[in-house]
This record gives sequence, C-alpha cells and structure tokens, in this order.
Amino acid sequence: MRNEKDFMVMNFTEADYKHNDIKPSNYLIERVDSYNYVIHREVTRSELTDYEQDRLFLFQNRYYLSCIKHTPDQHTAELVVIGYWEAMKQLNRMKRSLGGSGRWNR
Repeated sequence: MRNEKDFMVMNFTEADYKHNDIKPSNYLIERVDSYNYVIHREVTRSELTDYEQDRLFLFQNRYYLSCIKHTPDQHTAELVVIGYWEAMKQLNRMKRSLGGSGRWNR
C-alpha cells in the first residue's frame, strides 16, 4: 500500500445531517501522482456483502470501494465529494417535501 500521506479522508459532518434520514458516505482521496487522484467511497459493514472482495480495500480499519472516480487534482476531487454530499442534502429535502409518503415510498 502507498504512504499514508498520499491519502486524505473526507468525513461528512454529522451536525449537517442530524435530522436527515439519508446519510451521505465518507470518502477517501488517493494521490496516485501529480495529475491523478482517485476517489474511493467508504463501505459500511452492512454493505460489505454487496460487493466483490476484489473491489474493496481496507484503510485505517475502514473498507472502501477501490475506485469510483478519477480527477486531475485534489481540489477537483474535494469538489466532487462535496457535490455528492450536496446531492444527499437535496434528497433529504425532497423526502421531507413529500412527507415521507406517496411517490417516495413506491
């Protein structure tokens, strides 16, 4: 495995999602070289059986999908992760606006 300084963990802020049903994932950004960064999504223990073992790896006692996206730099990778988190906020707003019933539960 690469040096730990080549990795950056991005954990969502619990306070931002305290009252939401849909929680976002945490992510790991790996610096492969100066122009290649890879985003990995953390996989919860309950999800482990949903993925082939060759698609997962362990880093600091957490499991991650081996690769979900490539970016040219760390800043872009961070923006991608923030975008994923914003999408989860939007899903939660949609769910609340539907009242947790109707089309959402189909």
